[in-house]
Amino acid sequence: MLRSLAELAGLVPDARTVAIDIPIGLTENGIRRCDGLARALLGPRRSSVFSAPPRDVLAATDHPSASALCRQLTGKGLSRQSFFLFERIRETEAWLQSTTGIEVREAHPELAWTTLPPGGPCRESKHRPAGLRERAERLAALPWMPAGDILEWTRPAGVKPDDLLDALACLHVAVRIGRGEAVRLPDPPEIGADGRPCSISF
Repeated sequence: MLRSLAELAGLVPDARTVAIDIPIGLTENGIRRCDGLARALLGPRRSSVFSAPPRDVLAATDHPSASALCRQLTGKGLSRQSFFLFERIRETEAWLQSTTGIEVREAHPELAWTTLPPGGPCRESKHRPAGLRERAERLAALPWMPAGDILEWTRPAGVKPDDLLDALACLHVAVRIGRGEAVRLPDPPEIGADGRPCSISF
């Protein structure tokens, strides 16, 4: 299991495409278009898409101040879930600056499921047994997926079943990107304050 993105090159040296469930590209102010488009597409599963903060909010060191600044810049506060992503966002940005030869795109597992049979967003929450089974069955349709029940795989300590399923969903997106099959929201991407494209691939 990777403890940091910096370990990726050593563990998978031939990787050429990476899909990661972390925001890439932040706006100067306002909500990213890709987050709103993803929520609209997912419908009932939209609550799983957290709005990425504007770039300046990333400097906040506690949730109340981050939420206050986000409200000032966007008209909306910041969820605790989004605040807890700050460290990972900073880690991802640092890794992107030092990485060459790899195409890295933002992905979201709930969007990835829509590209697997029977199509459309998952009906059940991933936090329920029925939702885990639904996702595992969709992944089982992939030709490169090993035979057997994914939910019975041995997982590293601390990795929950839904974490494994989400990681495999992002791997599915990376394969689609490599084959030129992936869809981007929006297309063409919005350009963030740091010059990086703000879009979610699936």
